Amino acid sequence: MRSSNAFYSYSYLLLWFIFIGVCAFLAPYFANDYRYMLVEGTNDVVASVSEIFISQYRHYFDWGGRTIAHLFAQFLLFIGKPYNAIFTALCYLALVLGIYYHAYGIKPTLKNLKLFPLFFITAFLWICMRNFGEVVFNIVSSCNYLVTVVIIMYFLLPYRLSFCRDKIDSGTLAVIGMFTLGIIAGWSNENNSAAACAGTFLFCAYNYYHKKLTSWQLWGFIGLCVGFFILILAPGNEARLDSMEAKGFDYTSHLFVSLEIFFVSLATQILLIAAFILALYKIRSLYLQYAYPYQYYASLWLILIAFVSLAVMIVSPNFPARSAAPFTMFAIPGVLGLMDILYVRGEALLSVRLQKGIIVLASLFVFASGVSTAVGYTQAYSDNKIRQYEIKSQLDAKQDEIIVSPFSLKANKYIYLADVQHNEKYWTNLILKRYYKVDSIVRTCDFEKSPFINDLLFFAKIGKPCS
Repeated sequence: MRSSNAFYSYSYLLLWFIFIGVCAFLAPYFANDYRYMLVEGTNDVVASVSEIFISQYRHYFDWGGRTIAHLFAQFLLFIGKPYNAIFTALCYLALVLGIYYHAYGIKPTLKNLKLFPLFFITAFLWICMRNFGEVVFNIVSSCNYLVTVVIIMYFLLPYRLSFCRDKIDSGTLAVIGMFTLGIIAGWSNENNSAAACAGTFLFCAYNYYHKKLTSWQLWGFIGLCVGFFILILAPGNEARLDSMEAKGFDYTSHLFVSLEIFFVSLATQILLIAAFILALYKIRSLYLQYAYPYQYYASLWLILIAFVSLAVMIVSPNFPARSAAPFTMFAIPGVLGLMDILYVRGEALLSVRLQKGIIVLASLFVFASGVSTAVGYTQAYSDNKIRQYEIKSQLDAKQDEIIVSPFSLKANKYIYLADVQHNEKYWTNLILKRYYKVDSIVRTCDFEKSPFINDLLFFAKIGKPCS
């Protein structure tokens, strides 16, 4: 029976690996992908690994401090498809498994994986994660959010395991390893790293108060802070802000916009938040927090990290919707950890009939929207081949003003299309203009904008392009 369960779990993960990998392979390159194909400060395409390091050295001073994320991005763009698609699929599975390990407080293993938690994780990632297509399938955004969260999640795993154990002493290698990994994790992404710093600070402060703090815990936190300061003190951050805010940064004017995005982001997580509130209420009503304190507080710790990763964006000069993805990634193991407390005591979050109904509905939605996404990316792949032929033909004819046809589908939650616009001054147009070394590049027309945010558009809309 156990081997049968393992077979279903492995088969389920394999299906997601294939699906993510295929969609990542079919997804065209867009906007910042072309920017990071170039050596920073030049219009030359990256031709070697050494040029990636040169590019990121310049990038640190000219554009921003996300060196770790963008090293991954430039390397993956350098090796091209299908290799970066395989990496994306593996990274997504690493995220799913990382969430699983955090939820149950277990060491990394592929043994005895349970199917229902894997379904719970993948379903909530698919349904709740903001801008799923951009965060997972777009190379640069994926490196900024998917890859960096995976790095931070596995860095935090030893701290998560320590919730369930007595004081764990460690040797010099563990101290050096955690300090080094801490620098890498802290040097990854502003909101993810800030949330990790907050979480590890509380963890270390609590253990210090109870005389349980170990060297690896302290030095891991120190490394994390060092990496975070390297990230936020990059000269390129100021240069980037100056280019975004030509008239200077006015926090007051940004505050209301940031708050709106913050609450909209929370609204998109309503299913996950509802599950958290219900699980917390049932646990406290049954006083189970006293029976399972380590699992209880570890789960709340993960929820706190999730909330901080989103809340810190309120004070950021730029609050893109995709930056809400880490909230989903860290909240899921927190909720699943609380649900495990109920499961161990034979308590259900909802009635059996209601649970089955929700599972059926979620399965149908994931399947239908997943098929639609695969069809959409297949169409995008076909459209992109036509696009590349149009560009090549005009470049061969020595034309300096490139005109391309629009894609025949629109962007949604799962399909990322940061395409060029009819306006030659649009930011994506300027990036491709630089990449192709032409005077301008535009498309023949623009689609009418949808009144709904992408997170409310779940199915591919394929039809006649605008005219």
